[in-house]
Amino acid sequence: MRIEKPRAKRFFGKVSAIRVYLPELMKEIDQTVERGERPRLLIKRTLREKTRKPEVEVVFLGSARERHVEALNYYEKHPEDWKTWGSLVFPLEGAKEFARCLLELILKPEELEKLNQSLEWRVFQVPRLVLWKAVGLKKTGGRRKK
Repeated sequence: MRIEKPRAKRFFGKVSAIRVYLPELMKEIDQTVERGERPRLLIKRTLREKTRKPEVEVVFLGSARERHVEALNYYEKHPEDWKTWGSLVFPLEGAKEFARCLLELILKPEELEKLNQSLEWRVFQVPRLVLWKAVGLKKTGGRRKK
């Protein structure tokens, strides 16, 4: 059981699609902007009651009228052999908003302020770098030096 803490943030930013594949039923549940639906997420920080450890939960929003079910038709490998069973699709601007929202939930206000001050403004154009910095990882790949 989970108890929601007051730190919840609604993310209604630019989500292109939410998809959940059900290979056992040969169906997929979709919520896409192409079909005029409004994919939305609720991102919230919760506290697991049993362990008392914080978690970040991403919840899909929308009624049955705001999503549709399709038969799985477009595949080369049989769906029961797939390693994946769903996806969230963001345009780049939406991915930045999503990353920013996660940082606001996982960092304390003073850590977030310190992060904002330590990063160059152009780093915010690449959310992946912000997350690497936020969790203390170093970039190991990327562009080659000329």
